[in-house]
Amino acid sequence: MNKFVIVINKIVDVDFVILFLGGFLLVILLEFEKTPNLEYITATYASNYSDVSNANLDSVATMDSSCPEVTVVRANGNQVILPLEEYLIGVVAAEMPATFPMEALKSQAIVARTYTLKKIKDQQKITDSSSFQSYKDDFELKKLWKDSYDIYYQKIKDAVNSTEGIAIYYEGNYIDAVYHSTSNGKTEDAVYVWGNSVPYLKSVDSIWDKETPSYSKQVSIDFDSVLNLLGVPKSQNNSLEILARDDSGRVLKLKIGNKIFTGVEIRNLLKLRSTDFDLSLDHGYLVITTRGYGHGVGMSQYGASGMAQEGYHYQEILKHYYTGVEVY
Repeated sequence: MNKFVIVINKIVDVDFVILFLGGFLLVILLEFEKTPNLEYITATYASNYSDVSNANLDSVATMDSSCPEVTVVRANGNQVILPLEEYLIGVVAAEMPATFPMEALKSQAIVARTYTLKKIKDQQKITDSSSFQSYKDDFELKKLWKDSYDIYYQKIKDAVNSTEGIAIYYEGNYIDAVYHSTSNGKTEDAVYVWGNSVPYLKSVDSIWDKETPSYSKQVSIDFDSVLNLLGVPKSQNNSLEILARDDSGRVLKLKIGNKIFTGVEIRNLLKLRSTDFDLSLDHGYLVITTRGYGHGVGMSQYGASGMAQEGYHYQEILKHYYTGVEVY
């Protein structure tokens, strides 16, 4: 071997050998580069997908409805990123009493999931305000439930987990799964609240609500204050007249003094519980009796509780309150 090396050294210039070996290594590297490194590609894809998820969860969610995380903007301005199902536990706990029957809680979980996924698909910001959906974290729930925290948390968690992935659809699309606390015995048609007719948000019977503690309430407000708020001139002839009600019994139009208002306007301005109300004057006070609590559209939460107590399944509850939908 030593003789062979000596001969090579004599015959071949050392620089040529180095050049030859360098070229040989370059060929090997080029051939290696043609072969995909699957481990590297997989790791890179996972890293990129994670970055996209953290930077723009809404965009990822619009591509895949099973997106595991949502970004919630809290009332204090802080943002929290949560797995969807964990977020729903906080929503159901904040929106429906934990003492309600399991099928009602399951219904609420599916409604909340659908509502959230629809908003994500529409690229709308998720907040914990009452105009979106309320949400309570662990600290808030412990403060709310105190010694019953473990029992109630597990109950809500079971309702969410047992319906994981299930949503409400109309013609293959997420519905706008609005809901309210208590109806007046009938839910409201969306057209009378928001001006748009929605095929799955029609008025249906909800007789269970009439037995609830929040069904009927009465308030008295200084009449002069009401006139000032409504911009109605004070007069000895200021009268009250309900001009029209819809099929569910809610006020469509009424006249106070010389001005005409919609029931929705009066409810919002006077912060009433419902648009189903009666008015009367008593010694300078406007006496208002309301029936139901909330806008009245979609699922009634107390109605869902009543149905669950009578043995209805969450599928039956949801298909009762949302006309012509599919639940899967």
